[in-house]
Amino acid sequence: MIKRTSIGLIGLAILFTNVANAAPNGTPTIPGGVTQFFIADFPPIPGNYAQFTSSYSTADRAVDHNGDKSADIDLTVKAQTLRLMTIWDKKILGADVVASEIFATYVDLDNTIYTPYADIKLSDSGLADVLIEPLILQWNRGDRKQWKFVSGAGVVVPVGSYSKNAKANVSAHHYSFAPRFAAKYKTESDVEIGVSPMFNFNWKNEDTDYRTGNELTIDYVLNLKRNSWRYGLTGFYYIQLESDEQNGNSIANSKSEGFAVGPAIQYQFMNGKGPLVSANWMKDIYSRNRSESDTFMMSLAVKF
Repeated sequence: MIKRTSIGLIGLAILFTNVANAAPNGTPTIPGGVTQFFIADFPPIPGNYAQFTSSYSTADRAVDHNGDKSADIDLTVKAQTLRLMTIWDKKILGADVVASEIFATYVDLDNTIYTPYADIKLSDSGLADVLIEPLILQWNRGDRKQWKFVSGAGVVVPVGSYSKNAKANVSAHHYSFAPRFAAKYKTESDVEIGVSPMFNFNWKNEDTDYRTGNELTIDYVLNLKRNSWRYGLTGFYYIQLESDEQNGNSIANSKSEGFAVGPAIQYQFMNGKGPLVSANWMKDIYSRNRSESDTFMMSLAVKF
């Protein structure tokens, strides 16, 4: 996301510290933190669902591979994400829930990089690449169904807005294979703990011969459930497992890493049976080769 820009909150750190290559650091194919309270928690009732998410991210500085400031910036990313989900009335491999998903996001990006010589202005807007997950399985285990486990795999399809000669793109313009897993545990006092690792195995951008190194993003949530409310903390840990490559050559000091955390709240209407409204704020508190961002997100999930 581009290194890559694909779904909800796209661009928690979209910064072109290398304008010549137009390859930003630290933006994973699937942005961290987008799952919020939905880690390992698909609807149990078969049918079609939609989730609408609006996000607003800002940053005023970027850091290098040592964590030192590399540039003053003025970054704003606004994103509107539509997540469509189908819960199938069937079981596969003993899973209690079988689901399919599609994520599509429209992104509006503006960034200014301040240098001693001139300010570099970057902007783009349009549809980002689409994530398709044809099969996701969820198992509910334990005498109280207190354990939930999820396994699935998706493909990021490069259908988004892209120009080889542009300095900024909201599309990565390459395919990515994204398997994910998740686990959640609910205590007897209704404290919920969830983690969701997702790997991104990245193809190269055929137009630029640039390949982003494979990545791992781990979303997490810790919250208390009280009737129709959930309160807690959510965020992510992101690490790039390999260096980027240009024309088949490894790029030194190109790996990215980051950790973010912030408060989150959710309410479900109709005594826990109706639409879900969620909001959260995340702050990057540890970064390498990324911008340090603040992100606010609101979402509405409904059955239709």
